[in-house]
Amino acid sequence: MPIAFDQHPSPFTFSKNIMSHHRYSTVSLIWIVLIFLRLPAAAAQTSNAYLPEVSFDFGSVRQGEVVEHRFAFRNPTTLTVKPHIVGLSHPGMRVKAVQEIAPGAEASVVVTWDTRSVHGDATAKVLLWLTESQSISLTLSARVVPPIDILPYSAVFISGFRDERAVRTLEIVNNEDVPLNIAIVTGTEAASVFSANLRTVEPGRHYLIDVELKSDAPAGKSQQVLEILTDDPRFPIIRTPVNAFVKEEVYVNPESVEFGSIAEGAPSQETFFLKKRHGRIEILSIESDLPYLKIMHSQDDAGSSHQLIVDLQGRAVTNGPIVGHIYIKTDDPVFSEITVPVQGELNLSRR
Repeated sequence: MPIAFDQHPSPFTFSKNIMSHHRYSTVSLIWIVLIFLRLPAAAAQTSNAYLPEVSFDFGSVRQGEVVEHRFAFRNPTTLTVKPHIVGLSHPGMRVKAVQEIAPGAEASVVVTWDTRSVHGDATAKVLLWLTESQSISLTLSARVVPPIDILPYSAVFISGFRDERAVRTLEIVNNEDVPLNIAIVTGTEAASVFSANLRTVEPGRHYLIDVELKSDAPAGKSQQVLEILTDDPRFPIIRTPVNAFVKEEVYVNPESVEFGSIAEGAPSQETFFLKKRHGRIEILSIESDLPYLKIMHSQDDAGSSHQLIVDLQGRAVTNGPIVGHIYIKTDDPVFSEITVPVQGELNLSRR
């Protein structure tokens, strides 16, 4: 009789969120992904000769719930099949299978999935290698419901001009049976950028938080934090990022030129825009304290938007940090001089 055993190789993932929290072998990851891309057409079907079912949808499940599904396996051939689990798409997955299946015999592949690391509509995959010419992907799907939903995103992105009202609304939904009470707190710096107002739709269940830019907030981009306090001991504080952009009548976007790390042969060109909200604005001069910068400039037909392309000319520069500024003079009486920071790092090959 075949002996059952657990297979749980190091997981890989297709999700940026998961990848940002788990480090895997790059070589192994690429190899496994290539295997997925080269799966035969049978892998995309709802069944094949070995497995009459290759996908299963659990529907809605609570985040953190461990779900399990048993896939029936049959060997229709005259040869012994030795199924092998090549890879798993998510952490928290385990697979129980048999080491070999005799000709004409039946068995099962049991896939267990701990949903703590996912939320929303999620799909988990198992790459199952059957023979040298046969492979298949088993798929589990679920709508994973977290205890507390923050909608539409778990972060606020808000921008606006000083004289206009800019508001973004967060929706807080309690998916648990126990009522949830919340309050909101902002730090001193955050309070100078935005205000937050709590509205109760349904006590203990459903709340709205209106985040509004302050008219006297500092110009430019900033990253702040809105703290949502709850009486749930598992989540006493939910820290929600607030990405704010307060624009003047004349503004630059992005606010700085960021080259990053420039290697030999890599592109060394960045673009930013100078814009005026109402009416035309003319650029009178463009200078820089970095002599090796080449700055190309174009203007739209309305004269309210200017595109500036910044490049390193001649590469006649040494390795090391790029730290400097671009100075723009305009015909606007209020915003006649604008300074744009320039940063980066040169890592050119030495000769």
